[in-house]
Amino acid sequence: MVEDAHLSAVAAALHTGRPGLAEWLLLRWPGRAIGRTDSLVQLGPNACATLLAGAAIGCDLATLSALHGRCTGPGGARQESVANLLPAAASSPTADWQAKVEWVESQLAPGFIRTDHVRAAAAGCPDAEARLRWLLPRGYPANGALYKAFCKGNTAAIDFLLGRGLSTHLLPFIETARSGHLEALKEARRHGCELEADFVASGAAMKGRLPVLVWAVEELGASVQDRKLIKSVLGRCDMEDDGRPYEAAVAHRDLPTLRCLARLGCPWGPAGAVFMAGLRVGRLPVPRLLLGLGCPVDWEECLKRHFFEYLPDKVRKWLRAAEAAQRQAPGAAAERERVRSERQRREREERAARRQKLSGLRR
Repeated sequence: MVEDAHLSAVAAALHTGRPGLAEWLLLRWPGRAIGRTDSLVQLGPNACATLLAGAAIGCDLATLSALHGRCTGPGGARQESVANLLPAAASSPTADWQAKVEWVESQLAPGFIRTDHVRAAAAGCPDAEARLRWLLPRGYPANGALYKAFCKGNTAAIDFLLGRGLSTHLLPFIETARSGHLEALKEARRHGCELEADFVASGAAMKGRLPVLVWAVEELGASVQDRKLIKSVLGRCDMEDDGRPYEAAVAHRDLPTLRCLARLGCPWGPAGAVFMAGLRVGRLPVPRLLLGLGCPVDWEECLKRHFFEYLPDKVRKWLRAAEAAQRQAPGAAAERERVRSERQRREREERAARRQKLSGLRR
């Protein structure tokens, strides 16, 4: 157990590009010191493979090749362990990652099997497109790379790979939606990929990815009548009963999101609060839409002088006309009374909360 923990520490030092620290730890190996020129074969093939993998990712080629020399010999690193270094080298953040890939290839038998793990590892890097272009003529399969690019949301890599006509069968669109990679989904659609609207919406709802969910509803036509979807959204997309999702959309004048939230049954919060937030935006399309969506309105509060006078002229005129039309609507009096009762209840709760807070401070 002690040796396992020490091995993990040495591997972590190599993985993070600190070979000096790795050597220092080897000198303090439990039970015996391992010097800078000592063979590492004594640690066994699995330990050698672990150390080489760390060096392939975090260290330069000189360190990797030197370490490989110390791991070579009977009981040392196996051939398959060396082949497994290719994905690590291809995804390494060091400047000489290409040289490391070439060096690892040179250590393998001619005609070695090229797997899709290599380009898949490269697809997870920030500069994935450049790496994929360099690896392309070296014969590594690319389907794994496309899968990884979608999981990571790397639109440049997705564009490059789909542009080469790769199969889109079994692509992880639901994982992409869960991760919130909206631009990756848009890129897939631009390339003609078939996106199942409800599938994408469900994935987005599972992890609370509201922008993806809105896009799935507005652009792909996902159903908002699915009870499981609604339950998932209400549970994960910050759909508290305080109306904050609406207020966030109002602040950005995001009309499609407002429509989507209403269709999903998101609570409006305290009566009139969202509508008043819409009025403060100062742009008529927002309060017009809110009114049309059934947003509760506290007309008495909206028309109070300290609030009403600070609204733009167009908004004030529209608000007056809307209030007059509402007064003529059936059930208007009952609705006004309901809103007034709700406001009074909220004010009582706020006063009680303040009293409780003050009482706690006096103790």
